[in-house]
Amino acid sequence: MMSDLKNEDTLQGVIIADSYDRRFGPLTIHTPKCLLPLANRPMLNYALACLKSCGIHDIIVYCTSHADQIKAFLAEIKSDLGSITVITNEEGRSFGDAIRDLDAKGLLRQNFVLIQADSVANVDLIPILERHKKRLTEDRNASMTLVFKKAAPCHPGRTLDEEVFIATNGDTNRVIHHQKANSSKLNVPLELLDGIDEVRLCFDLMETGIAVCSPAIPPLFADNFDFQTMDDFLKGVIENDLIENTIYLHEVEEHYAARVSNLLTYQVVTQDVLNRWSFPFVPDMILIGLEKTREYRYERHNVYKGKDVIIEKGGCLKENVIVGSSTRIGQYSSVENSSIGAKCRIGHNVTILNSIIHRDVTIDDDCYIEGAIIGSNSKLGPGVIIHERCVLGDHVEFEAKFELTSGSRIVSQPQDSGFSDDEGGEDNDGLKIGSKAFKYVDDVEDEEDDDEIEVITKDIWGLSLKDVHMSEDDSSSDESDIEGLEEACDIMLDDDAKFSVFNAEVFESLHRGFKEGIKADNLILEINSSRHAYAVSSNQVVHSVCSAVFAIPGQQKDLSGPKLLKEIQRVIKAFSPILSKYVKDSAAQIECLFTLEQHCKDHSDYLAVAMKTIHFLYETDIITEDAVLKWFGQSDRHPSFGPGFRKKIQPFIDWLEESEDDDDDDSE
Repeated sequence: MMSDLKNEDTLQGVIIADSYDRRFGPLTIHTPKCLLPLANRPMLNYALACLKSCGIHDIIVYCTSHADQIKAFLAEIKSDLGSITVITNEEGRSFGDAIRDLDAKGLLRQNFVLIQADSVANVDLIPILERHKKRLTEDRNASMTLVFKKAAPCHPGRTLDEEVFIATNGDTNRVIHHQKANSSKLNVPLELLDGIDEVRLCFDLMETGIAVCSPAIPPLFADNFDFQTMDDFLKGVIENDLIENTIYLHEVEEHYAARVSNLLTYQVVTQDVLNRWSFPFVPDMILIGLEKTREYRYERHNVYKGKDVIIEKGGCLKENVIVGSSTRIGQYSSVENSSIGAKCRIGHNVTILNSIIHRDVTIDDDCYIEGAIIGSNSKLGPGVIIHERCVLGDHVEFEAKFELTSGSRIVSQPQDSGFSDDEGGEDNDGLKIGSKAFKYVDDVEDEEDDDEIEVITKDIWGLSLKDVHMSEDDSSSDESDIEGLEEACDIMLDDDAKFSVFNAEVFESLHRGFKEGIKADNLILEINSSRHAYAVSSNQVVHSVCSAVFAIPGQQKDLSGPKLLKEIQRVIKAFSPILSKYVKDSAAQIECLFTLEQHCKDHSDYLAVAMKTIHFLYETDIITEDAVLKWFGQSDRHPSFGPGFRKKIQPFIDWLEESEDDDDDDSE
């Protein structure tokens, strides 16, 4: 497929380096958002790696803020990435301005992949590009394919301000309605049903910041100056009868894709990377073309250590932790679910939970930090307490025993409003809380009443849907909206969405259990608990358990042939008590085999070892001869794949049938 695409034209990618909002203030005062560390890598690296892994080497990076820093960063790596064109426009104020500028420069004259610099995805974009090009032969107005990730409502990565509701033509997946679902009211015009046999209503999608575009997209922005955001564009194209262009939806199910749109998703995506959902874009793997050497060592419990890391006596990196090179963790200090940059100094008896610490930070003894983000070169004196949703910019310093209240944003020097020559004016007196610590107030906050600051803070940070119900002191109208959202969450969490969440939880439990040697009985309790929580069927439990068992060996890199088979057998043997628990009767065993067949379809390297895998399942009494033969006879379940797969299995089937015939002869 890739060769066909390359023969027709060069694959082109466009990275928009700015998000055109202030949600990451004060971290972005001196640093562009795309160069902020995500699991100790510049955020931009993930977007570049996504494009490069798909064979896209002609890349445009469009910059507005801190363009010089981005250009300098790219200058160090561009020789290994093919062609990178950096376009700067300090006058741009929106996403729409960026696309209009690119159109005016005549740089987008073919199909291209549009990706935000804060996107993290291990999706293969080539099949999506191929489908987009094929669709153009069916619908000459097809102009864009939106890439969304399937994610159940109340998924931790879905935030209230980024919720989206999409309606599509069930036959073609053409988008016929797009609406931000950040209120309890969803408007679905009845005229959408005209001439369409089936309408799909989707509330199980998460934005990825990725779209495949035709050359018709930039002129649409040029002709419509009211298109400032992607939402403006989608609304205008879908609802304006005078615009004939059409938009289609592609849903990512098995791969990882997310966007760091606010501070909450900054934390969530960091944890996803540490949990290896973004594999191979994980800390212990080299990003080809972007990095020269392996920087991190991967250890149990998803702990990643850089070079020359020192953990003193009693210090503990519990789980889901990355520590940058030359960082020192003091005695009896603990770190959990957190990212710590290079050259940090963590004192004794320090607790760090669910936080992101940038490089060159000093944290003295007896500090407690939870759910916070701390910028580079900051210093915390002994006994400092930083509560949840606090953000410290670069070079902030706190004296001993200072306690920072939840939701605070702090900068190291007073902000210059631009209207006064007095840098230390009276306006800053009320904002100063330390010699190098001042409350950060952006222009929007400055215009609001004190009662509205909490609402703004939530919007900047991002409010998770599953946390919406926690606000009990809001007005009655707000409570009504929240109840409506919770009801929508329950309604939209259909059987498919529940199964998707259950499937992910089973994989996480078994993957963790395999790495940590957790007893089978404890894992069975976890699986049963999730089963009751999501009300899934016995057949679905079998599918999820077997799917996880077959997927776990593939988490190791560079395994194929005999090495892959050996690892598959090792995993099956380790989980034989669990497989025996759920894969009991003939129906469950047949489902197990269909699950293996589907896994081989999705992961071609398993196909070569499929027959021996089934043989091993048979030898270990997990499946019976009768189940294998019944499964083999049901060739209609995967008609597009089944015949080729069964051809690989035929020798084992022949052996079973011959053995059965021999038994019959003996009985006579």
